[in-house]
Amino acid sequence: MKITLVRHGQTIENAKHITMGQLDGTLSELGKKQAQDVAKILSKQKFDHIYSSDLGRCKQTTAYIIKHHKGTPLTYVKELREMNFGEFQGKFAFVDKWEELEGSFATRRAPGGENGVELQERIVKFVNKTLTEYPPNSNLLFVAHGGIMKALKSNIEDLDYEATIKSPLDNCAILEFDITEPVKLRNAQ
Repeated sequence: MKITLVRHGQTIENAKHITMGQLDGTLSELGKKQAQDVAKILSKQKFDHIYSSDLGRCKQTTAYIIKHHKGTPLTYVKELREMNFGEFQGKFAFVDKWEELEGSFATRRAPGGENGVELQERIVKFVNKTLTEYPPNSNLLFVAHGGIMKALKSNIEDLDYEATIKSPLDNCAILEFDITEPVKLRNAQ
């Protein structure tokens, strides 16, 4: 099965360095252009199903993409949401606060939020569920968030989770994976 992942366009909050986590966010003018551009790139592909995070910034990005894929089933799901950063959501200078927390990147938890282990478990479980629901030659599109995309990449390619999470990923970046067997949770530590 082929899975294509797209990160949402830049948000007004991204531009101001505000951590949104599981808050909605609104695409900036640049983010709208990024979404239009990625929609044109993806217009050349046929998808069997489009799944999108149910958060506003992904829904807005998906709205541009679906214009080129009329008739393709579209489902908004919670499983593709960004990590819940608890009390850090909606706040500026998240990185400084995050670095002060104890533990590895996988085990750190903002007060009231989730940690990287839980994020990884959520996305791996969702991907493995889709593997059972579609034929092997299916092509799915996931419109998601940077944390989700990096967590999946880390587990599919057996990469160090912390290094992968810290690596840059542009808004509207595209990642593609061919998956033939269930994804193993490799980096939940």
